[in-house]
Formats: sequence, C-alpha cells, structure tokens
Amino acid sequence: MRRRKFLRRTLPGLALSSTIGMRKPTSAQAMVPGEIITNFIHGSTVTVEFPENTNLIRHTGVGTVIDLRVGSECWLHVAVPTSLTVNGSNLMLTDVRVRFCTASDETIVDRIDVYDGEVLIQTQADLALARGQDFAFQIDPPRLMLFGLGISLHVVTGIGPGPHELTFYGAGGTFQEA
Repeated sequence: MRRRKFLRRTLPGLALSSTIGMRKPTSAQAMVPGEIITNFIHGSTVTVEFPENTNLIRHTGVGTVIDLRVGSECWLHVAVPTSLTVNGSNLMLTDVRVRFCTASDETIVDRIDVYDGEVLIQTQADLALARGQDFAFQIDPPRLMLFGLGISLHVVTGIGPGPHELTFYGAGGTFQEA
C-alpha cells in the first residue's frame, strides 16, 4: 500500500501536504490569544566551535557526545526553529531551556548566551553546571523576536583525570504573543 494511502486510512482527519507529507494547520490549531508555544531542537543538531579542542564529536540518537581535551574549552551552538509570527501576531521569547549531562565535575558549562539572530539578548554567566542538567531561565524582559533564536553554551574542562565528556540533549525556548 502506498504511504499516502496508508496515512489517510490510519490517520483520519489529518490533512497532508502533497509535497512533503507534513500536517497542514487547521483552524482548530490556530494560536489562541495568550497561548504559549515551546520550540525545542534535538541535541544531535549542535555545532561545535573549536573542534580541535575535542577528542571526539559523535552525533547519536539521543544527542551529541563531545569528548573534550584536558584543560580545554569550546562553544556549542544551537539554532532553534523560531516562528516570528503566528496568525499575524509577533512572538516574544520568555524563557530558555538547555538539557545536557557531563560525565564528571571536571567538565562544566560556565556560560550560556542567547541570541536573536546576531544580537546578544541575554547572558547567564558565572555558572558551574555539571552532571545531569535541565537548566531553564527567564528572559528578562521578554524579547520580541525578529530573526531567530540561537543558544550558545561555553564548556570548559579541568586538568584532572576526567572523564571530560558532555552529552548535549537539546535546547529550546518558550514564546507567547506580544
């Protein structure tokens, strides 16, 4: 049975795009005033700045594993899919969330930068995030998004025996109507 026919039979009422097979929004899915939208991206999409400071970068089904060299640093950059308007209403970024796990306290995230396009809108500095983290913080004041959400994490390692590994699971932001 062809895929499109199969989907029509198994998912009744789901409108499919004939070009890419994705769900089309219906009026029932339109944004309600005051509704909150969360956009999140999987950790396998992270880009590593200064890959020469790593022993290994491995993209896996659960995220990206980065094994850093002893006493080194790197930046992890994530571009989060961002709708700038929904139903004609502009969206404001209200908070950001990152998920990762370090293999030891020898590897920490000490800074997180949040961007709207090329504009730095907020920094969380002087952090010492290690081990399993699901770290969220508010954007104060909320930011009217104009270009797209970028999140950057600064990772540093100590000179101890390690291990000096970080697994990045994902990042995202919460938006609401302006």
